[in-house]
Amino acid sequence: MQVESFPRCVNTKFQDIYIELTKSGGVYYLSVELNGKVSKNFVLDSGASDLLISKELGDYLKNSGLISDKDFIQHNNYIDASGRINRLEVYNLRTVQIGDVILKNVQCAISNTQNIELLLGQSVLEKLGNYEIDYNSNQLIIK
Repeated sequence: MQVESFPRCVNTKFQDIYIELTKSGGVYYLSVELNGKVSKNFVLDSGASDLLISKELGDYLKNSGLISDKDFIQHNNYIDASGRINRLEVYNLRTVQIGDVILKNVQCAISNTQNIELLLGQSVLEKLGNYEIDYNSNQLIIK
């Protein structure tokens, strides 16, 4: 399903979409594809404000031309789990794909730290609209 720049995902099939989650260490992971080229496992984190990637992945996206200066939005301040404020670069990702759902123009923050957990936060979840997590079957269900 292709979704334009709407504030949320529009499920034109009028049926639920099921996306497999993997549980490890008490958190849930799901596979996410960025700009149609790079697939990584992200932590499903409804407490994170944006999609957050590591400096290493951000550098890769920049060096491979998957994001450029024209995709830069701004610098934002983010508070990490320790309470420390970090000023991060924020870019627009042209597409973020989760299962069969493709979201366009998703805000993504790039961490100043290498090798961090990649977080799928509110900049993605808000575009999905209504969703639920089925903890018994380890699935994200987009309504």
